[in-house]
Amino acid sequence: MTGTQTIPWKRLATESVIIVGSILLAFAIDAWWDERQEQRAQVERLRRVAAEVELNREIIGEKIVTLSRAIQGASEYLAWMGPEPRDVSLDAYSRQWDEMIDIGMYSLVHRATDEYLGAGSAWEGERSGIRSELLGWYAEGDRIERQYDLLRARHSEFTSYMIGTGAPVLATMGHVTVMQAHPGSKFPIDVSKSLSDPTAESLLAVYLIRLEFVVRRMTGYLEYQDDLLAAIGTITEAG
Repeated sequence: MTGTQTIPWKRLATESVIIVGSILLAFAIDAWWDERQEQRAQVERLRRVAAEVELNREIIGEKIVTLSRAIQGASEYLAWMGPEPRDVSLDAYSRQWDEMIDIGMYSLVHRATDEYLGAGSAWEGERSGIRSELLGWYAEGDRIERQYDLLRARHSEFTSYMIGTGAPVLATMGHVTVMQAHPGSKFPIDVSKSLSDPTAESLLAVYLIRLEFVVRRMTGYLEYQDDLLAAIGTITEAG
């Protein structure tokens, strides 16, 4: 009868531990690498968000300048109005009209922010809290855009009323480039009629209130953006 072969259990156990350990280490390295790649992707998305916030800050800054000019124009126009209105020239009236009416449209850019918020990750939620900051910034931006829509509505009410009462609107357009190739107004122009209209005064006052309100919201929003950019900078510089 042949001798019994001894099984090297100790060696086999050691080799098994080494194999299992190698597999687990490989999984850990893969997980670490994936997390690192995701972190880098999030940092790059945040850099694009920061660039977008900077662009929006320029848009808002320029719009504040435009609206502030409209506020000054509307305030001066109100000072001219009354039962015995100020005697102003058509040229002065035209410049004032243009300043208080030319406010344009308004919208912010959100594409990079949408991509960042849509991607999501545990990294930015757990380690930076930047998602809540961006959501707050986004929400306030939407609120201001809605306020601007209300401003545009008051703008439309005032201008529509003025046109409907025969205000010398066409006569104020002589300096507008696209109108210079067209005939000017041939009707008698009485600036004092528009300046002595109490309904026009009321509509202009409501429009002016909206102008002031939107400028104040935008000014506060710029401070919000400065804080947001600082928070993003802290993360991207560390990443």
